[in-house]
Amino acid sequence: MFEDDGETGYFYATDEKHATIFDALHLYNPRDPNALKVGEKGFIVWNSAYLRAGLFYHDRFQAVVDFKNRLACCRTGFPKKFGSWSLSNHKWKEELTEGLVDR
Repeated sequence: MFEDDGETGYFYATDEKHATIFDALHLYNPRDPNALKVGEKGFIVWNSAYLRAGLFYHDRFQAVVDFKNRLACCRTGFPKKFGSWSLSNHKWKEELTEGLVDR
């Protein structure tokens, strides 16, 4: 799930009903050059097995969640940890984007 509340942008790993947040990945603050502007589009892209999802905008993935392996990363690397679900420190890992798009 993607959220921009006007103060910050986050990508959340949730259950299907958005009732439980497994992980939270910071994307940007309002003045960041990477922030989505009004009218710009972002896309949530899933792999074919629906086990990995990434948020794509500004011509690259900004955050990725691997539900099968309980890994998550984002370009800001923040926060270093959110809860106990994720087994990673959110540091960017380009290899997690594999399988999300045809290359």
